[in-house]
Amino acid sequence: MSRGLRPPASRYPLFERNFILKARSRFHEWEGVGPLSIKTFSGGRAFYRAGRGYYGVEGGRYLLLNEHETYSVSIDADEPVSSFCVFFKRGFAERVLKELSTRPDRLLEDPGAGQTASVEFVQRTYVPSPELASALGAIRRLDLDGEADGMRAEAHFHELMRILLTDQAKVRREAARIPALRASTREELMKRAAVAYEYVEACYDRQVTLEGLARLACLSVNHLLTAYRAMYGTTPYRHLVDRRIDQAKRWLRHTDRTVTDIALSLGFEEVSSFNKRFNQRVGCSPTAYRRFCENGQAEACGGPVQSETGTPFMDEGAIGR
Repeated sequence: MSRGLRPPASRYPLFERNFILKARSRFHEWEGVGPLSIKTFSGGRAFYRAGRGYYGVEGGRYLLLNEHETYSVSIDADEPVSSFCVFFKRGFAERVLKELSTRPDRLLEDPGAGQTASVEFVQRTYVPSPELASALGAIRRLDLDGEADGMRAEAHFHELMRILLTDQAKVRREAARIPALRASTREELMKRAAVAYEYVEACYDRQVTLEGLARLACLSVNHLLTAYRAMYGTTPYRHLVDRRIDQAKRWLRHTDRTVTDIALSLGFEEVSSFNKRFNQRVGCSPTAYRRFCENGQAEACGGPVQSETGTPFMDEGAIGR
């Protein structure tokens, strides 16, 4: 187990202060209850299980876990995976939200004024906004300079939380895309669709069925499809195949794994099915794509095959195929 992924109780008691943890490891497992936190990784993936959700976290995305969430994390990689995680003390989100939502004159008259309702974030992985990426970078630089504690660091934690709260307001407005009469229903459908989406993101190399995704999200198949299209502009099947093809392209570019090995590792039952899906989305065969990449001509592939109507061809068959 890598040092630093679990905070030393004497210096960083969970829930009692804001702190950051970073580590680098090929193997790691931990399970427990944690504070509100941001998880980021580079050089590989970490897998989280929290509630009904499965999450795969890698470069370019972050996972947001709520306060008092019970979760497990595992890393099992050929090369070391680097982590950089931010933990917030108990009630910190509520305090910053109160400061943001209460008029300055009221706070001057009564520093305890304002709302104190608990804050619950939409628990899922996100692509960081430019502002959030900048704030995380600032905290990372503080750590490199040996200034991760103290007043200066607290100012950065406040700014990071302000951005998180602002971004979450935008996320909740996205629920308006879902056709439902009540706002609370739309938000719940958004959260449940996110459970299915995150499972596809994390477990695209497994056998996935539409019925299984619906059960995981506690939705009917029809409600899942409707919410998924509204939130992500695609279907679970298209998302699954696109995710597999993206990974296949990375392996074809950067490894010498055979096409058969890649196909079976990504959950395709037949190599011919993989070749067909790859050609439809990339415009050439996997073997041709690797050859183009070796010659620095990846753009030579023709792009997604077009149907007679002029739109990219998509097979809407069984999701687990």
